[in-house]
Amino acid sequence: MAKADYYEVLGVSRDADAGALKNAFRKLAMKFHPDKNPNNPEAEERFKELNEAYSVLSDEEKRAQYDRFGHAAFEGGGAPGFQGGSFEDIFSHFGDILGDLFGQRGGGGRSGRGRGSDLQVGVRITFEEAVRGKKCDVTYERHDVCETCKGNGAKPGTKPHKCKTCGGQGRIARQQGFFMVQTTCPVCQGAGETVKDKCGDCSGQGVKRVQRTLSLKIPPGIDDGMRMRVPSEGETGGPGGIRGDLHVLVQVEPHAFFKRDGSHVHLQRDLSFTQATLGDELVVPTLHGEEAVHVPPGTQHGTVLRLRNRGIPRLDGHGQGDQFVTLNVTVPTELTREQNELMQKLRAAGL
Repeated sequence: MAKADYYEVLGVSRDADAGALKNAFRKLAMKFHPDKNPNNPEAEERFKELNEAYSVLSDEEKRAQYDRFGHAAFEGGGAPGFQGGSFEDIFSHFGDILGDLFGQRGGGGRSGRGRGSDLQVGVRITFEEAVRGKKCDVTYERHDVCETCKGNGAKPGTKPHKCKTCGGQGRIARQQGFFMVQTTCPVCQGAGETVKDKCGDCSGQGVKRVQRTLSLKIPPGIDDGMRMRVPSEGETGGPGGIRGDLHVLVQVEPHAFFKRDGSHVHLQRDLSFTQATLGDELVVPTLHGEEAVHVPPGTQHGTVLRLRNRGIPRLDGHGQGDQFVTLNVTVPTELTREQNELMQKLRAAGL
């Protein structure tokens, strides 16, 4: 499959200057960034394609070769982008651009002032609790900055040392054909520092896995599968970084006889042949207690009665839904002799 033109990938003209290239890259990188498109392989490939294009066009020498020979300029020695590479390599190359937009990737540590990862925890509630709301505690695990070493990973009284392999840059450069390629330092893993005497509490990681219990207020009217976002309760972003968010997935247990439809509820009720024919007063359960409903004479099978404002509170706070009662007329399968005689008389009378 033919590779797309790098200028078309970034949406710029062939005479675009460095500023225009950078602005185009920033805009598109924000749109297709993996953190904004989780579990989206198409966005992931688009993001890598953008970085490959920018890695060429932002370099004067590479751009000149590309303008003259196109993609053929890089055949044999490998493309200068990130095909098959990791996102860590991408971030190490363009940290000055992507870091401004999204911060460091990952759950924290000594890698710098980034944004921690989001976490998800599930909570299971009953149908009635979803209707009325509920206060509950959720317990989950996350990483926090180690209080003993303040996140630097070093034993108290000592401090990290500048990585000798990368000179504290967190990246190393290597020659690849005609080009110089930078990758994450394999010794310090991009931190720029190494720890000789590790903190005993976090084993030199700078973060500790801790258990946290959070008091949560589930609003009335929440539905099964909805998520609640609790800001800044996710993974740490490292010392001085931004903590990620916690997403609470709400699972609502089904009810024995109520069926939900948004803010409305549905209920099935059986009627005897005589009740449907002569009419009756029927007592039905609602979410707000039992209520009597009038069944008019001549009610047909499948008739739906509506009880206004007996449904579920709307999440926007504007009232609540209705309850619908579907009436099912039942036909007896067995009759006593007396009942059979009565039915025979009704048939003779034209009923």
